[in-house]
Amino acid sequence: MPGCPRSEIVRNGEVAVYHCWSRCVRGAYLLGTDPESGKNYDHRKDWLVKLLEYQLSVFAVEAGGFTIEDTHLHLPVRTRPDVASTWSDAEVAWRWKRAWPSWDGRQWQREVTDKSVDRLLKQPEKIAKARANLSTVSWFMARWKEPIAKLANAEEGKKGHFWDQRFGCRELADEPAVLACMVYVDLNPVYDTIVEKPEDYDYCSASRRIQAWQARQAQAAGQPYCGDALMADAWLAPIQEGGPLLTSASSASDTQTAEHEVQEDPPSRSQVEPQVGPRKHDFRQRARASDSSILAMPLEQYVEVLDWTGRQWRPDKRGAIAADVPPILRRLSINSDIWAEGIAQFDQWFHRIVGRPTNLEERASEKGQKWFHGQRRCRDVFT
Repeated sequence: MPGCPRSEIVRNGEVAVYHCWSRCVRGAYLLGTDPESGKNYDHRKDWLVKLLEYQLSVFAVEAGGFTIEDTHLHLPVRTRPDVASTWSDAEVAWRWKRAWPSWDGRQWQREVTDKSVDRLLKQPEKIAKARANLSTVSWFMARWKEPIAKLANAEEGKKGHFWDQRFGCRELADEPAVLACMVYVDLNPVYDTIVEKPEDYDYCSASRRIQAWQARQAQAAGQPYCGDALMADAWLAPIQEGGPLLTSASSASDTQTAEHEVQEDPPSRSQVEPQVGPRKHDFRQRARASDSSILAMPLEQYVEVLDWTGRQWRPDKRGAIAADVPPILRRLSINSDIWAEGIAQFDQWFHRIVGRPTNLEERASEKGQKWFHGQRRCRDVFT
């Protein structure tokens, strides 16, 4: 794991992809069933998933995936300051106010009035800070985790830390690194022997992507399908052909996609604010910041990689590695002989940055260093 300050890893103001993670204090089972007390806190996973979906509609930050287990969580994210730069000052103020929601027992919501927006608009320096903060990893993680800690403490009538630290973070420098991290995150429940298949675990992104993929297949074939399932992954950064957008250098050609509105869910109670008279500041709530792909491949190819990698971990399901290696691994010049082991040991093998050796060498040079810890493992897997 990274052994350096987060400020040395995160590049604020730039489009970049990061793997973030966080653990409950002292490794306690505060998000599941406590083996000692027998108390079950699975409902807190629902809090986290719903708050994640809510904050992704507020921030210029996109989620490539997620997994929430009993003691910890994982989240690959992409920062989008290029998207935040297209918002008007009024929209920035409106979004910043929405970033502090409350739980009503069913969903997260925040009423934003014209008066509160106008008050913030009179302070240009705060608008500039809010615009920058709305596309940073630190503020996003803070606004995702802090409400959960407060709600959980209030539920038990306790005070003190809920999370072990703010969060851990590593940069994902290129598409092979993003693929490796997303597969690692989606297969976490399988690796931890919670389920045999990722689609069977409700609190990971794989289950939502596969649910949506199956619904779209059924729709195309004229078969019955659940309408809600089509939108199950609408708030996650898409996996699709075209792109991907991973760095500021690639964002220049992506302006049109970044500003494109995604299909919206039906209005929720959080969008309907009680206010006398017409609202002056009324902005559409989007499920995600943009439609830019985070992996340039059809979703079925990603599912194939998930299935193949998972089979390498299970003695009773092992396949012939040389014969059935997913083509996408070859296209990305990934060493299939060591790929599955690299995914299983992702946290131990990779540190502050993950990617092809050339990208790590470039980042090290920018920092005035000759190499980064974990560079040999990156060479083993991504060459």
